[in-house]
Amino acid sequence: MSDLTLEIIRVVILTAISFYLWMMGRQRAELSQKGWQWILTGFALLLFGSVLDVTDNYESLNAYQVIGNTPTEAFLEKLVGYLGGFLCLAVGLIRWIPTVTSFNQVQSYADKLSQKNVELAIARGEAEAEIVESQERIRSFFKLSLVGFFISIPDEGFVEVNDKFCEMFGYSREALRHLNAKDLTHPDDQEASVQGMARIRLGEINGLSLEKRYIRKDGSVLHGRVSVRGVRGRDGEVAFFLGLVEDITEQHQAQEAVVRAERLAAVGTLAGGVAHEFNNINQVVLLNLHLVLQEQLHSTTRRRLETLLKAIQRSASITDSLLSFTRDRKPVKKLCSLNAVIKDTLTILNDELSTAGVELEVKLGEVPPFIMDDGQVAQVLMNLVINANHALMGQSTKRVTIESAIEGENARLQVVDTGRGIPAEHIRKLFDPFFTTKGEHAEKGSSYEHVTGSGLGLSVTHAIIEEHGGSVHVDSEVGVGTTFTITLPMVQAVSARPGAQAEGALPDPPSPGRIIIVDDVEELREAVSAILGTQNYAVVSTGDGAEALRLQSEQPFDVILIDLQMPKMNGRELLKKLSETNADKKTKIIIVTGRVDRDDTLGEFETIKKPFEADFLLQRVGAALRKGTGE
Repeated sequence: MSDLTLEIIRVVILTAISFYLWMMGRQRAELSQKGWQWILTGFALLLFGSVLDVTDNYESLNAYQVIGNTPTEAFLEKLVGYLGGFLCLAVGLIRWIPTVTSFNQVQSYADKLSQKNVELAIARGEAEAEIVESQERIRSFFKLSLVGFFISIPDEGFVEVNDKFCEMFGYSREALRHLNAKDLTHPDDQEASVQGMARIRLGEINGLSLEKRYIRKDGSVLHGRVSVRGVRGRDGEVAFFLGLVEDITEQHQAQEAVVRAERLAAVGTLAGGVAHEFNNINQVVLLNLHLVLQEQLHSTTRRRLETLLKAIQRSASITDSLLSFTRDRKPVKKLCSLNAVIKDTLTILNDELSTAGVELEVKLGEVPPFIMDDGQVAQVLMNLVINANHALMGQSTKRVTIESAIEGENARLQVVDTGRGIPAEHIRKLFDPFFTTKGEHAEKGSSYEHVTGSGLGLSVTHAIIEEHGGSVHVDSEVGVGTTFTITLPMVQAVSARPGAQAEGALPDPPSPGRIIIVDDVEELREAVSAILGTQNYAVVSTGDGAEALRLQSEQPFDVILIDLQMPKMNGRELLKKLSETNADKKTKIIIVTGRVDRDDTLGEFETIKKPFEADFLLQRVGAALRKGTGE
């Protein structure tokens, strides 16, 4: 291949490379500043030298001589073209190669970084998804929790609460954001709460748990168990409080009910003992009045003694009613007058109603006596009248009407008041044990706030009436008043049973028998002995159970009258000893007591409850003697 051809090929290649480098330089201007311009200049000079070669060869081929183009000049031109080109090319390569290497490294790093960013983006997306899911779980738990949650800022108030918290206090979430814990806390419990929160802010404790009372929006009291923890910021100060509140109102009511029941049992025990002593006193007066009235007396003296006898009988009835409220005896159903029960009960309540300014209206119909426990029915009436009196507090018109009447085969007892009335939502819970709207359960500002209620009165009332086979019905209108209607079946027949005080004339006394009276009250022993002595019985009395056993062992008695409450050996111990020596039950035992306990072990013995009438005592003793002799 000729030199000309080679020169032409070289020129074409250099032109192509120069053009490529020029285009690359335009696309990567940032890299051309690092060496591409030198490289491009070098290739341009090489191209210039090659063109000169081609020109020279072409001229020589045509025997054409360029003027002034001496061999020396031609050499210098080629030297400039080739030497300058290679020099520029060398400088360009020296500056370009490190740049290309750096660029490749940067590109490699960029590719790796891009991959890493993708991986990080995926990981971040997964983490954010987990966070969102976790937040949703927390939000769901916060929303659906069975206890109230709150977040509050010190010196400001609630910033977030859950639905249960709103439900517990009766406020909307928006309304609570304008309140703080102090606004909801009962005034009497605020000091303890404020001191506890102050200790958290001072760093003495991290959190606290305490029980306190809250006031709901409707003014009712909520007993809550609250747990609070302070969350501190970077400055060490409490940034906000996290807390939860558990509603323990029902638990608190149950605990209070137990305490009240225990207190009531203690009071009942005391009242039972007091009633027993009053019955002994009433018994002595009653029997002695009976003995005095058997004598020849001036009409004025007799009238006064008869008045005194009625007063003692009324006193005995009131004491018996008091004893029935202690629930210290079994139900004793006998033929009783409903109207008499009403009169006796109102005698107890009259002072309280008068002091309260209550107008009492009594309408008694012609209701014949029927079988009931007069003490329990008196308790029912007392519960209803006391509730009516409470309902009249703060009312302009204060009137209670009590009415008795016959309704078919039932007796009807109504207690009507002009009080505040009972809301419909409360009527269905009225007879539930421990349900009450009094005291701390009353609406804020209500007159019931200062009235103590156990929540047992109406539940006991309902149970007593059901036990008698009757019913209780309530009609009430808020702001108008309330009517309680009680129906009782008028069962007339009464079977002979221990303690039933039968009416009628005394039967002929049996043949004289030996009787011993065992009672620690001497005056009572003397009065009973005198009454029995009118029938020519041989009567012995003692206040010592051991002495009675000794006398019984020497010569058995026909009838033994035993009081249950005595010092040294009490009536129960004496009964146990007598049962061991009286296996044939030839000696008849009659329990004479002013307090009949709930004890089934006494069921086999006849019981006479103090105070009793003289004629009733003679009837029971006579009947016992006839059983013993077979008459």
